[in-house]
Amino acid sequence: MKGFGKGLAVVLLGASLLAACGTKTRVSKQQTGSDKQEQASSSSSVDEAKKKEEQAKLEKEAYASVFSDYELMLQVAKTDGAVYEKVGKILPNLKHPINSWVVESLLATPSNQRYALYDVDGNGTKELLTASISDNQSIFVTGIYYQKQGQPTLLAQGFVAGNGGARSSFNLYKDGTVLSIGWSSGTGDGIGLLYQLSKDGGEAQKIEEQDFRVVGSDASAVFGKSSDLKIDVDSLEWQMFDQLETPSEAEKSSSAQGILPEELSNLAGTWTGQVSRASETASIKMTISPDGQVTSDVNGYSSSSRFEGVEEVGPNTYRYVTSPGSYSSALTPSLGVGGVGVKYDYGFKLEGNQLTILIWEARSDVAFDYTKPMSSSVVLTK
Repeated sequence: MKGFGKGLAVVLLGASLLAACGTKTRVSKQQTGSDKQEQASSSSSVDEAKKKEEQAKLEKEAYASVFSDYELMLQVAKTDGAVYEKVGKILPNLKHPINSWVVESLLATPSNQRYALYDVDGNGTKELLTASISDNQSIFVTGIYYQKQGQPTLLAQGFVAGNGGARSSFNLYKDGTVLSIGWSSGTGDGIGLLYQLSKDGGEAQKIEEQDFRVVGSDASAVFGKSSDLKIDVDSLEWQMFDQLETPSEAEKSSSAQGILPEELSNLAGTWTGQVSRASETASIKMTISPDGQVTSDVNGYSSSSRFEGVEEVGPNTYRYVTSPGSYSSALTPSLGVGGVGVKYDYGFKLEGNQLTILIWEARSDVAFDYTKPMSSSVVLTK
């Protein structure tokens, strides 16, 4: 019996070892299969990422001539010289002519320029949108390009004139329509053109045109478009142009120090207010950075400017020091000026938390009288 017990024990032990080995073998096989699945999944993810990258490259290459224009403008923006001289270098060399105010805005704030590729009409071919982004990350779209028979074509633009009061913007809708609006800030009157993008890649068709009072109106409603049909451009995937470099730490430090004298440190910040023009009320938000960057928003329409310093011209009164021909719209939000044989200078009066926007006007051959600003001033508060 003892011998039998030992033999049984050996048999049972051997069976246990075999069972254990068999179990280990099966587990090992399962792990190997799992590894293969992970490798296959990883390989699939890499392939998918490559496909997306290649697709994005092709979509961008379809608008190569437009990107070439922006490369030119951003390169010129880095050079020395007056803004009007830079504009003169750019406009004759653009493959796709654009409004000079769009160019001036870009030159004033090159680092704010962005682009997005988005299929507005859902036909599988993306349109190219260009825009300027403000400090609060809101988007002002400056252009929409579409493919007309395989060629990039400019359809609509957005800009705020530095003087003269001309304004332009456009809305995008989910049904593939684009509403281009142009108006005068002085009268508030303008014209709207509604276009339909072509599903087959042909020319966009103008389907409606109306003269209407733009200021104070819901342009979408005027053209029978519901608010939920409008594309939210702020939510699109906006990207930086390749030519825009990340500022160095030294540049960031220099920018943070600013150009404002200590007694005007209160000028930096966000100022708000309202002004009535032609029985309409405009809501204004003006943000001034210590480095001289100015962004203004008037009823949702943004503009940007830059000043290089300030000069005191009276008690608590200063003029902006800017480059000749620089873009000045953001310095004088809601105040449109223009004329033949006259010149303008821009500034402000700062009294505590009250900022009065000032414009001085003089004949081209006469010096400015800084004791007599134009009467149409704007008062903002912090």
